[in-house]
Amino acid sequence: MTLITQWKDCEIVFIQEPNQSASSEMKRNGKYYKTRLGRSAILVKTQNLDCTLIPQFSNKDITTIQVEKQHMMLCSAYLDCKLDAWPTLLDDLALYCTQNKLKLVIGADMNTHSSMWNESRSHSNRTAKVEQGIIRNNMFVFNTVIRLIPTFRSHIGDSIIDVTMSNNPTCVTNWKVSEEVSHSDHRVIKFSINEIKQTEATLRRNVRKVNWAAVSSDLRDAVPAPSDTPASWTRASLDAACESITCALQKSLDKHAPKKPPAAKFNYWWNDECTEKNLLLKTAELLECRHPTLTTKLDLKTKRNNYKNAIYTAKKSSWNFFSREVDSTPAMARVNKIMRASGAPAAELGLVKNNLGILVKDKTETLQQMLAEHFPDSTPAEEINDETKCNFPIFVPATEWLTKERFRRAVNAYKKNKAPGPDEFRAECLQAMDDLTVNYIIKLYGASIALEYVPAKWREVTVIFIPKPGKSDYTDKRAFRPISLMSVLFKTLERLVLWHIEETNLTDRPMHESQYGFRKGKSTDQALSKAVNIIEKGLNQGEYVLGVFCDISGAFDNVLHSSITTWLL
Repeated sequence: MTLITQWKDCEIVFIQEPNQSASSEMKRNGKYYKTRLGRSAILVKTQNLDCTLIPQFSNKDITTIQVEKQHMMLCSAYLDCKLDAWPTLLDDLALYCTQNKLKLVIGADMNTHSSMWNESRSHSNRTAKVEQGIIRNNMFVFNTVIRLIPTFRSHIGDSIIDVTMSNNPTCVTNWKVSEEVSHSDHRVIKFSINEIKQTEATLRRNVRKVNWAAVSSDLRDAVPAPSDTPASWTRASLDAACESITCALQKSLDKHAPKKPPAAKFNYWWNDECTEKNLLLKTAELLECRHPTLTTKLDLKTKRNNYKNAIYTAKKSSWNFFSREVDSTPAMARVNKIMRASGAPAAELGLVKNNLGILVKDKTETLQQMLAEHFPDSTPAEEINDETKCNFPIFVPATEWLTKERFRRAVNAYKKNKAPGPDEFRAECLQAMDDLTVNYIIKLYGASIALEYVPAKWREVTVIFIPKPGKSDYTDKRAFRPISLMSVLFKTLERLVLWHIEETNLTDRPMHESQYGFRKGKSTDQALSKAVNIIEKGLNQGEYVLGVFCDISGAFDNVLHSSITTWLL
């Protein structure tokens, strides 16, 4: 079962053995879920479904996704006739869905015949194992609901080997074998999944071409005049000021770069020859479908090979051009990343195990487990009471190290196109600010320092969990590391505070000379060099050298901050 561009009514497509030509078009038509080098995939064309690849129930021949907020799993499986007739992974998936009361829909290329789907021309040991797996997991086969129609066509003959099944007999309706061109020797199977309801589409903002000078002008209009800026601040007034300027920024961005559904992916290697060969292939497929003869079959085979060769040539030419343009360290790092990722299994945050070693039910529980593991003893935002201290106005004098010049030096050090925090402030926005807006931001910084308080807006963080390479089990919560996307406004204040500490406290009371981490001018290379010097010195003098190397799991999460402060100072 494959998808080509003209199937406009398909929202979710279960794919087995996606050929090169069909895969190229699928990736441009929606979210394409597939493990690397996999022989199964699922394409979700609609933007209104929040789906997650579940690596725990996916491998080379099985792709499983979970439809969030729908209590449903979707699985595309290719059952290789040279491997196990019924993979153990399908048993594990069915058991998990039963235990968590999840609906399961499987679209599979069974590569065997059975009377369970109206194909009884042969019966083998493989057929018996497949039937036992279906019965054991209480799966309902939908191929029996209409008249006998082959799902596979070739020069050898026709047969039924593509099967749709579910653990819920009412889950799938309107099942039929379509006569459409499929780019394959398998026919298209269409059906409706009753329980799936579309949610709101995910909207994204493209800021690559935003006129930041115009955004800066909008912010200037929202900033109060210097005479209207208060000299005394409370936590509530500081929160209100940060909320106001954040709202002004988002309104300006809505005007200059409104949020839209993500655009279809573009294959950078696609060229006119690929388009031409693709059109000829579709014409040949349509002709062979309507008038199947030996001539049309041979012509279709030729056109398909020509299309594959065109794609191969286009990809090779594009890669050669990209390789010739590598002339910098970042570009070389990108090539290295591509080469290292080639052929490696995909590692995504799917379902993780809780403290009892049991897989959680959905993405919501996964995020709860990840937050508890990587951010222990955190207080939920709704339980924080910011009015318990400093609820009275505090006069904020001018601070000599919070100046316009230092602010601009700090923001100009940011690289462009860096991901922002939830407030959507970007480095480009801060760099384009005029003096009036910068002076107002500096007053907010001074109020934050005087009140010893970080505004609520600046504390909002977007956390992304990145898989650690080389891990054998990605159901382990520690197999991922969190990356926090913070407000650029708050990061700039942190940088200014760091500079002030380095110029004052750390000048008078410097850190220990053996502290190499998080220090300007020092790195792990220097720490390794010192360790090697000690080892070589001992060996040259005929002595024994003993070393103790400790790797504390979750060290920063579990160590007492008071102890860090004591030893650093």
